[in-house]
This record gives sequence, structure tokens and C-alpha cells, in this order.
Amino acid sequence: MGGELRQRHLRTQRRLRARAHRCRARDDPRAGHDPVRHDAFARAGLQLGPVSRFGQREQICLRASSGQEGRLVHLHAQRRWRERGERRVAPAASLSGVGPIGPIPIPRAGERATGTFTFAGDPGLEKYDWPYIALAGQVAGPTVLITAGIHAAEYTGIEAAIRLGRTIRPDSVRGTVVIIPVLNRPGFYERSIYVNPEDGDNLNRLFPGKADGSWGERFAHRLLTEIVTRCDHAIDRHAGDLVEDLVPFVIYRETGDPTRDAVIVRMANAYGAAWAVKSAPTGERPGSLYAVATLAGVAAILAESGGRGLLIEEDVERHVRGVTNILKTLGVLSGRVDAKAPTIVKSFDWVRSPVAGMFHCRVRVGQSVKARDLIGDVTDLVGEPIAAITAPVSGVVLFTVTSPAIKKDGLLLAIGAL
Repeated sequence: MGGELRQRHLRTQRRLRARAHRCRARDDPRAGHDPVRHDAFARAGLQLGPVSRFGQREQICLRASSGQEGRLVHLHAQRRWRERGERRVAPAASLSGVGPIGPIPIPRAGERATGTFTFAGDPGLEKYDWPYIALAGQVAGPTVLITAGIHAAEYTGIEAAIRLGRTIRPDSVRGTVVIIPVLNRPGFYERSIYVNPEDGDNLNRLFPGKADGSWGERFAHRLLTEIVTRCDHAIDRHAGDLVEDLVPFVIYRETGDPTRDAVIVRMANAYGAAWAVKSAPTGERPGSLYAVATLAGVAAILAESGGRGLLIEEDVERHVRGVTNILKTLGVLSGRVDAKAPTIVKSFDWVRSPVAGMFHCRVRVGQSVKARDLIGDVTDLVGEPIAAITAPVSGVVLFTVTSPAIKKDGLLLAIGAL
């Protein structure tokens, strides 16, 4: 009997070595194969519960290969693997064994954990710590990421994230909820507007980032590859910045995948805002967290409420209620969703100043305007009019800049075209 077991073991080892050899061959571009796609599937061994046989084989291949830089094709391939149904979900009784989501540890089933994490191995990043709240349900379900504070002075989203983390009962959760209340850690105590102080760039224009790029690009790369793409859904909360006022609205992208797009639309509808934007802002560079996450296979939306650096309870509660509705829609929480679907605008038109000076806004958020209506004017610093600002399209004013000091090409307001 002992000899037979030994022979069986040797046959198994030969099969594993053969698979590893095939993986190395597939990783060789000279062989005409796609190592990026293969490596992405290997990375997909991350899962709840026991690793499937498919995942075991791919992990063997990963160890045999040289590895590739994380790119969107990596991330989308990983999502495709998970959507194949190969992901094994642990039964409720063993959910306490759920592993970490990147650098964020997940507590035992039915528990809440709070703490901080960092991105080890990068001296520029690891000098900061990011707060998190993790809620592990007692019943298996999706993993939802809730983020805020990518613009450090958008306080209503930050406060709502903290409040959700403290009020959601873990024993009411189906699946896992991970909350990161402040993404722009360098800018939070600096009250930084729009950008992070490390490199003066807008973090929400840098995704998917670069492993060897600027501080913001490296942060975007690590956040996306280590945390965001390991979740099923993502909700990124925003507000008007310190110098912005806005009417609540949601933003999302459709991918062409009917199943995923249906989930994204359900999330956007559940939030309860009056307006929804499906198109990118005119004249603005790409790289938003929610948009790139969607392209990587995560069902993600962005929600806006509040602004001007104020913690107005109505604005905070709107975020809390909207995200709670989304969690109910996804089946993470139980209960009825009471929200009206938003009106989708045709385009998201950002209006900029042709000159530097003092901006006098003539409209308010939520107001309807017609194309070529006068919506503001700019004077020089002795009061002489130097530019009249007119509406480029007919629609609704979604946000305005409240600061009168405007640089040339500075953002003034945005109109959702109707």
C-alpha cells in the first residue's frame, strides 16, 4: 500500500511540473500567447472559501511565471474568471476564515473591525495610514467597497462613510462591506482643494495609475489593484469642494455588458438623486476611480451631495440613505428601497472662464437655463467687465464654483444638458 501511495504522489508531482512548464510556455511572448491574460487568471486565486481546482492550477502557473505589471486587462480578466462561477463561496459558518482584501484585514463573521492600513514597500505611500471599517456578515454575499474623501475637503461623503461604518450592524450584512472614509490622506488636514499636496495632482484623474509613477499615480495603482478590483461593487461618495455648491446627482458609465450594466443602473437608481450623468465631463481628462473600476469589471458609481466645506445634516443623511438603499438593492442589507429613478442628462457640460478675474455667477444650482442665456460675467480687479459667460446648452445647473477668484480657463459651473 505504501508503494502505491508513493507512486500516486510521484504521478501527481509530474502532472504539476508539466502544468508549470506549459504556463511558462504560455508566458513566453515568442510563443504567440498572451501572458497578461494568463497571469490575470492566476491572480484570481483570491476568493472566499476553499480554493477551487481551477484556482489551484492557476496559482501553480503563477508561481512558475515571471509575473506582469497590473493593467486593466489583468483586472478585467480576473473579473471574467470570477463571473464564470468558479469562485467558491464559503458557507456562513466558515466566513470567519475570509482573508484580507489587499492590506485590509476582514474580521470574523458577524463582527466589525476598524483600524488603519498602508501600502507597504513604497516609502512615499507608507508614511501615511488610511482608516478603514470592515463589516463581515454572517451570510455569504457580495463584497462592497464604499469610499470617500478622494477630494480631501468634500466632507459630507467622509462623514457619511464614518456614520455608515458605525451604524450598520454586522449581523444584518449579507457578504462583506469595506469602508475607506478618506482616500486623500495627504490633503485632509491641509484642507486641500481638488488636489493632493504630495504632487499637486487631482487623485480622481489618475486611475488606473502607474506602479512607478508620481505619488498620486502610485497610490491610484495600489488602491485599484490591491483593493478595488477585489470587490464586486464600489460606491464613491463626493460633494462640492470647499469652493463648490451642487445639486445632488449620480454619475456612472455603461460598459456594453448587459448584466453588469443592469446592476450599475440599479445602483444609480437606488441612490435617490434627481439627476444622473452617464457621459464624461466636456473638456476634462479621464481617470476617475469609479469609471476605471467599471472598466476593470467592478459595478461602480459616483454620488454627489453637499458642498462648500459644510456638514449640513440633510446632505450627510442623503448620502447615508442613498448608500443604504444601494446596499438593499444589492441584497447586502434587507429592507424596502424607496427611491425614484433620476432623470438622465444628455451631456455634462463644464463651463470655464476665458479670462482671469472676478466671477459673478448669475444662476443657482438646480436652475434651468437655455442655450445662450447669460449665466455670469467676469470683471477685472478694478471692476471693468471683461467677459460675459453664456450657457453653451439648455439644461439644469448641476454645480457652481462659489469663489469669485477665477484663473484663466478656471472652472465656473456645470450644466446637465436636457
